Amino acid sequence: MKDKTPFELSRDMMYIARMTNVPVPFLSVNHPEEKKLFTNLMASSNNFDSEQMALDWIKYVDKDKQIYPKLPFYRRSYWKVYEKGLSVKATAKSYEKSTKSLEKVLEEFKKKLWPNINYITTLETQSLRCRLHSRKLHKYQER
Repeated sequence: MKDKTPFELSRDMMYIARMTNVPVPFLSVNHPEEKKLFTNLMASSNNFDSEQMALDWIKYVDKDKQIYPKLPFYRRSYWKVYEKGLSVKATAKSYEKSTKSLEKVLEEFKKKLWPNINYITTLETQSLRCRLHSRKLHKYQER
């Protein structure tokens, strides 16, 4: 006898559904499409509201995209992961700004310490290496 589900499930998913006596098993937010949906739903609201997200989430449930229904517990637990990711991104952005300003200070320091030296950028250094390498190859081929 075939289970009545809105869409076909894998054997593992059918087993979990049968054992929990529900048509579609409730699993944590773990598929990239679900994570993307969570991010989009968070972007469209001002704050985390598990009840409202449940109503919004159910509109996007789709087996082909690997988006399944979620219990409030799973949404709340993924909220903690999402929030931590936001703080990591914010920290990385702040360090990026700090690094840029530190690089400027170092450049000014180099110019004051050694004013007669012409500093070459990384791109110019790579270009110079390529030219030297091609000259060596050319000389080698002439022999």
